[in-house]
Amino acid sequence: HLSFIEAIEKLCHDAGIPIPAATEEQKRRDKESHDLYEVLQMAADYYKEKLFSDEGKVGLEYLRKRQLSDEMIANFHLCYAPAGRDNLIQYLKGKGVPLKLILDAGLARVSDRTHTPYDYFRERVLFPITDSRGRIIAFGGRIMVKDDNLPKYLNSPESLVFSKGRNLYGLAQARIAAIESKQVIATEGYMDCISLHQFGFKMAVAPLGTAITEMQIELLWKLAPEPTLCFDSDGAGRKAGIRAALRVLPILKPGYSLRFCLLEGAKDPDEFLHAYGHEKFQEVLDSKCISLSDILWMYFTSDRDVKT
Repeated sequence: HLSFIEAIEKLCHDAGIPIPAATEEQKRRDKESHDLYEVLQMAADYYKEKLFSDEGKVGLEYLRKRQLSDEMIANFHLCYAPAGRDNLIQYLKGKGVPLKLILDAGLARVSDRTHTPYDYFRERVLFPITDSRGRIIAFGGRIMVKDDNLPKYLNSPESLVFSKGRNLYGLAQARIAAIESKQVIATEGYMDCISLHQFGFKMAVAPLGTAITEMQIELLWKLAPEPTLCFDSDGAGRKAGIRAALRVLPILKPGYSLRFCLLEGAKDPDEFLHAYGHEKFQEVLDSKCISLSDILWMYFTSDRDVKT
């Protein structure tokens, strides 16, 4: 259930031996990746401390309002980026982290106007994104202030250790449950994923704010042969389901497919679970999901008369 490289890394880690590096370039990249993992973890520790401080009160209140338990907040390492232009930069510099590494990790940017660095995340609840081994590789942030000029959700920029289309949110938390149950649920948002875990569906993951990619489908197939895609019930959610169905066709292979869960009575899994609970959602999974062929038939016949 791991890629070739991940399997090598795990075996070497378990055996206590260094990972073989074929070239000097690979050694350099391994060193850079290691440094990025370290600084991202330091940032997560800083942000976590802020969530439970006076500065993070608005973030913690938001999570409580969304009815997240302390267990889920801890399990998904949820945290908060406070206001202030360069709080994280100054904190990390005080720990001896060079500015270049902070920038390479996607934690800061340089202003085009003033040419000075500033924190990439400010006044946002943060959802740390990890790889399959649980190492933090990026953050997703939801803004806590009303400002139409700022995006509601913001992901870390891509880096040496992070690529949006090649990772899934919640993969480390869901991997064992998915493998044991031979089921995995992919949903649209971070909160949907966490709510599914809170209600007992611990095999849930989510794409990272983009349409699901071929690489993400391949990741899902490593967990289960027929993943269930559970998107929002609105028009955008249904279009996302169709896009996924069309995208999977060129990479479809024997024994592997997709299922589609079209919720009714709520706009997303988070709302559905809080309104109807675990058993109702399980009923939907058991009896209301449709197959890949069915969703394709619906799509291709939606504007045609097939009665004759």
